[in-house]
Amino acid sequence: EKPQRAVNVAGPLAVGVFPVTFEEWDAAKAAGGVKGAPKDDGFGRGAVPVVNVNFPDAHEYVRWASAKSGERYRLLSEAEWEYACRAGSEGAYAFSGELTPKMANFGAKGAVEAGRYPANGFGLHDLHGNVREWVEDLWHDTYSGAPSDAIAWTSGHSGMRVVRGGAWIDGPGMLRSAGRGRADANERCNFIGFRVAREIA
Repeated sequence: EKPQRAVNVAGPLAVGVFPVTFEEWDAAKAAGGVKGAPKDDGFGRGAVPVVNVNFPDAHEYVRWASAKSGERYRLLSEAEWEYACRAGSEGAYAFSGELTPKMANFGAKGAVEAGRYPANGFGLHDLHGNVREWVEDLWHDTYSGAPSDAIAWTSGHSGMRVVRGGAWIDGPGMLRSAGRGRADANERCNFIGFRVAREIA
């Protein structure tokens, strides 16, 4: 998470209010837009964020959404993700005070329906907890040399991608606005999903 740096987030950009859900994934599957049939591991489908999807799966979804809509959908960059999560806040979380089970899904037994917990100041849900989210950036151990704008940092040789937001399986530390993790791009697990962004001309 260091060194801290100023980042210029150019806009405008639309960000999904929720992570992509099983309902949305299954609709894309029915339309022939994606191939994978991820298991829900007993969490339920419908409005539950889709899990057991890897980084290429997430890319397949945004390519389909772009082609279907004529808009440009993509994953957020790590910097965009943190900006969206913070929603103007500067503390550990997007809301004041300590994290409680009323604010986010963490230290739990599984993912739950998106939107069950309060939105942040931008009206976005589940950026703290429920599922970690793939972002576009390759993993780097620090921010040394990171871009000063909000584009994804895709240079480097790591096979790992950044995941943000913490998940139902995590403790409060991973759920901090600045908290970051990594996963192999081809990994599918039941605590990682993704959220989409739409570029606005």
